[in-house]
Amino acid sequence: MQQLYEVTDWLKRVDRLQEDAKEIIKEAKEEIRNKALRWFCPKRCCSYERVGKRVSETLGEVKQLVNDGKFDAVVERKPFDLVIQMPVRKTFGFDFKLEEILTCIEKPSVEIMGLYGKGGVGKTTLLKKIYNKFCEKSDYVLIFVERSEQEPVKAAKEAICKKFGISQEECKNKGEPINNVISNILRKEKFALMLDGVEGRWLHQLLDEIGVRRDGDRKGSKVIFTTRSKVLCDTMKCDMMKAQTIEVELLPPETALQLFNFCVGWNTPNANGEIPELAGELPELARQLAGVCNGLPLLLITIGRAMAGKTDPRDWERAIEKLKTQPSSFPGVEASVYPVLKISYDSLSEDTLWNSLSTDSLRKCFLYFSLFQGVDNIKKMELTELWIAEGLLDPCNSTHEAREKGEDALGSLKSASLLETGKSEDFVKMNDMIKAMTVWLACEEGKAEDKVLVQKPQLSTWINAERISLCGLCIEYPHQTPSFPRLTTLLLRAANLDILPSKFFQSMPALTVLDLSDNKGLIELHVDIGYLGNLRYLNLSGTCIQKLPVEVQNLKMLQFLILDRTSLKLDIPVGVISSLSSLRAFRRLLVFDQMLLLNSPLDDQAELLKELESLEHIDEIGIFLSHASSVQKVLDTHKLRRCVKQLQLAQCTDRLPKLSLRGMEHLERLELLKCSSLTELEIVKENNQQEPQGSEITVFPGHIYGKRQQSFPNLCIVRICNCPIKNVTCLINIPSLQSLKLCDCNEIVQVISEDSGQNVFKNLVKLSLKRLPKLKSIYCQALQFPSLVKLAVFDCPNLRSLPLDCNSAEKLRQIKGSGSWWNDMVPEGIRDAFSSKFRETDAVVEHVKDYNAYDYCVEAWKEMTTEQDEVMELVRSYKAYDPHKTPY
Repeated sequence: MQQLYEVTDWLKRVDRLQEDAKEIIKEAKEEIRNKALRWFCPKRCCSYERVGKRVSETLGEVKQLVNDGKFDAVVERKPFDLVIQMPVRKTFGFDFKLEEILTCIEKPSVEIMGLYGKGGVGKTTLLKKIYNKFCEKSDYVLIFVERSEQEPVKAAKEAICKKFGISQEECKNKGEPINNVISNILRKEKFALMLDGVEGRWLHQLLDEIGVRRDGDRKGSKVIFTTRSKVLCDTMKCDMMKAQTIEVELLPPETALQLFNFCVGWNTPNANGEIPELAGELPELARQLAGVCNGLPLLLITIGRAMAGKTDPRDWERAIEKLKTQPSSFPGVEASVYPVLKISYDSLSEDTLWNSLSTDSLRKCFLYFSLFQGVDNIKKMELTELWIAEGLLDPCNSTHEAREKGEDALGSLKSASLLETGKSEDFVKMNDMIKAMTVWLACEEGKAEDKVLVQKPQLSTWINAERISLCGLCIEYPHQTPSFPRLTTLLLRAANLDILPSKFFQSMPALTVLDLSDNKGLIELHVDIGYLGNLRYLNLSGTCIQKLPVEVQNLKMLQFLILDRTSLKLDIPVGVISSLSSLRAFRRLLVFDQMLLLNSPLDDQAELLKELESLEHIDEIGIFLSHASSVQKVLDTHKLRRCVKQLQLAQCTDRLPKLSLRGMEHLERLELLKCSSLTELEIVKENNQQEPQGSEITVFPGHIYGKRQQSFPNLCIVRICNCPIKNVTCLINIPSLQSLKLCDCNEIVQVISEDSGQNVFKNLVKLSLKRLPKLKSIYCQALQFPSLVKLAVFDCPNLRSLPLDCNSAEKLRQIKGSGSWWNDMVPEGIRDAFSSKFRETDAVVEHVKDYNAYDYCVEAWKEMTTEQDEVMELVRSYKAYDPHKTPY
């Protein structure tokens, strides 16, 4: 509060009058001492009369002051809004976002606003702009709390106390909690509290500790904060009714280029007030360099300033290459960009998790992304397997439990804006600059550059390395292999390997992880693989190795053996698998297109299954089977059933009358192809408790049914091709089903044959129906399809409607099919509602894509697993789609 101006002026007049009165009194006393001279000196009489006149005038002023001092009020609320605006740099692309935020925060229904996004995206700048907008209002007390290294509660209390003149020391001496004092003051004020950089805690706890009340009348007060944690914002919306959140996103390409050009100085007017136009290669090179920055304002500003004044195209070309390959060496990146991004890393703690991982484990998981430079989409399953093998996750009782901790770690990194969902929910991706920072951090902030190598293919540079990842890079071998005593991780994916030097593995005794996947020229694994006694992870997927060396049985510490997409004739010697006493996960799967090219069963896997069953620690199996005896082995063995995570069954020509998927609680993926004798499929949950009466459903030949209860909580992918079934009604009991593909099933008439409500397929993301000649209906009524993103229908001539209405499939992005089917068979109402989603696609082209003819026809040609004419027909079809590709 402060005095009214009239009161202040009145008090000043009183002070002046008091001074005048003192002088009059002093002068009067002097006259009294000299009163005897009055009778002898006439001049003294004049002086006396002057004093009297002044006394009379002063008394008149006193009376006037008394009358003027009758005020209705003597104080008023202090105008806190008279503040200085914050300096803010020129921005690009923020005006619309600023307007969106201000429109939202001005609503009476919104009292708390959270702005979240990556580090360096411009959240602080945006918050300062909001502060400056609030400065233009006269009815808010403004409090801005900057990001600080000190405890955020302490920083906020200091800012509030400074604003209101509260002495924390005085409160402490009186024994009164400072947050109570703050609470009592803020309750009477209309304030706008702005908190920059809230991390690592729940907002309601933070506000409570500061003293900001969240109950009762807030008098229109607002709290606006920035954070890198989406989880913090989500929990805030759950805890507080009048809360809203907005994401601050990366800049789109054109806006990013404008900001970049401004920082370079190209948008600066010349002496004539005109912005000169650039000629030659520079505009395009600038666009490329700005593109490498991926729309991150902090990086665009740093790189733009570093390039100011450079006009030689060669400098720009070198800058583009350096920023792509060695960003830490670029001027300003290590000093200005990494420290800002590192705040997200420093903020990682148990508070950002669901209490399943320690801070140390989470940070190690984050730094592991340093090994994925140049990889846009990283498969979550493979990533968590690597984390488990490396021992980065806290101890777990099972691989399943460890994977759940891995999912928690990924969720926490996403909430901290360090990670994003990739091309699908099965993948994650990381901003290139954040990924480059992981290398910098893993190398002790650049002090130990050889600790993690990701771009040095010469073996001579490996000597001091602990982890090496050379995905997609060719390796230069020396004549004599040096020793790598510290090397624990070696990722050589798609490195064009055809043969490894002799004694190669003997030179790395500490190796824990070895990934040789996608080296299609690698046909042999050297016998010295047996020297890797500490190896826990071995991935040979996508190689053409014909036989596992017997020496693999010496890998007693091996936990993960991954053999996906390997040769169809891969020989695994008897006794090798059963010798791997520490093995936890085994996987040998084919891609669906490989399965399509099979014309005859592969070797019986019964012996392999027997060896897997004998392993004490095995708890995850992904396997391809083509014999009834192998399938029956899995179905009859409780341990195998519980371990199977991915099951592929194809070309099973011998009699398999019924496939009962009972008790496969961890099954995630089921693929069935060309199982001509399979007439019954039962999908039921294993339950030792007595079932309710009437829960059993009869299984009829040619149908797939299941119990009317939710089962298989992890099953998310089902693909059925060329099997004599009429429907897949049992899948209504699969709550987690995300992808369903049915193709070449000539007997299917209806996908779901009975009415089960509108919640069927509530989590389904992709639905693909191809070459189903008898299919007439998907479902008997319109479905909600709340998660559906993609729908594909090809060569289904009798399907004349879709189970959709104007309220269905809000997330649907694409319907693919032929133009004739869409125009002639789909009802007009559905066409009108979803015409913007339809993408006309030629059925032949889709067929070729389905079979991925080029990649796998070549493989089939090599291994002679299909007839030559069939292979060449597929190749011709593929060449019609893309004539530039040829298998020769």
